[in-house]
Amino acid sequence: MAMASKIQLYATQQPEYYRHGIEQAATDKASALLQRNHDRHHIFFNRDGFHDHIAHHVLTLWALRADSSDLQHAYDINAGYQRTLGKLAATDMHSVEKFKSYLGKEQYYHDFMVFFQDEMEKTSMPEVVNNTYAHPTTLLQHRRKDCLEPPGLSTRVKTQNSAALVPRLLRADDNKFPDGNRNIRKSFANPNDLKQRNGHVRKYDFYYMHCVNCSIFLSTLLKLDWITDANKVRLLNWKVWNDLAMYASRKSPEIRMDLVRQYKPKESSGWDGIFDRVTGLEDDGHASKLVRALAHGQQICGAYEDREEFRVKHDDWLLMGHMAIDSVEAGEPHWIRSAGFDEAWESPALRAQL
Repeated sequence: MAMASKIQLYATQQPEYYRHGIEQAATDKASALLQRNHDRHHIFFNRDGFHDHIAHHVLTLWALRADSSDLQHAYDINAGYQRTLGKLAATDMHSVEKFKSYLGKEQYYHDFMVFFQDEMEKTSMPEVVNNTYAHPTTLLQHRRKDCLEPPGLSTRVKTQNSAALVPRLLRADDNKFPDGNRNIRKSFANPNDLKQRNGHVRKYDFYYMHCVNCSIFLSTLLKLDWITDANKVRLLNWKVWNDLAMYASRKSPEIRMDLVRQYKPKESSGWDGIFDRVTGLEDDGHASKLVRALAHGQQICGAYEDREEFRVKHDDWLLMGHMAIDSVEAGEPHWIRSAGFDEAWESPALRAQL
């Protein structure tokens, strides 16, 4: 199998945030499941552009020290609704004009995947990334932060980008990536975790949750020497603007730090207890990514908690992790949508049993 299409994890790898003691058997299982997903499934599981979450899910569970059976179960419950790759339809992808004519058309996903695999075989993954387009952030960084050096998942990322036609990043001249990384991490924890309402159960907003889940990737981007500082700042700028637009679009819910600090977890534990629960949860990976991103937030923001602008302090992160696992274990709805609107909280299931 060509290296650009092969996915292999190693138990000795150190993802951006992980639990010590990842087993070799689980690593082999994760590699096999990622390879199967890559070889069999289209990046979009329906015609509306809803994308395959299996790669994100498996990589996150693996980093959180899930065992082989948990990994297999996570794959099985999400594989049934995936679309197959489909047949190759284009034979002229190296023609610039033809290539451009296929952009944004999901039926050419398989063709783009083969094209980028071939390009990576000729040069390298960093060169292909730098010479083409900006990536759909989530899949790219789950690939990078979990150190899949044989770039099998990078071809999947590049192909999603071409099929979805994500725009290029804007030019940026600033060079303040490290501090910006920490600032955006703590800033978007505020609206996502603190936008609770009195008289209602604690729930996370589905849209804001994605912003938090993506924040872990900024730490990885900072470490990649093949991405220029200018491009790192571009990615940070786009992340900031996306988060601000997302906050406004959900009607800018009130920040309620008091409700977070008053929260009483269902089970008393540290992060390990939360991770043990989320690795066995039946979902598509959103919950595991969320608790991992929150734990990572605590890790990277700890040195800055004495600053007034860092509103989320050490113990708050763990409370937010408990809120996350408790809320999804409580059953549907796992998430609310558009937390600033009254309609988002109207369901009787969201009213607290006071």
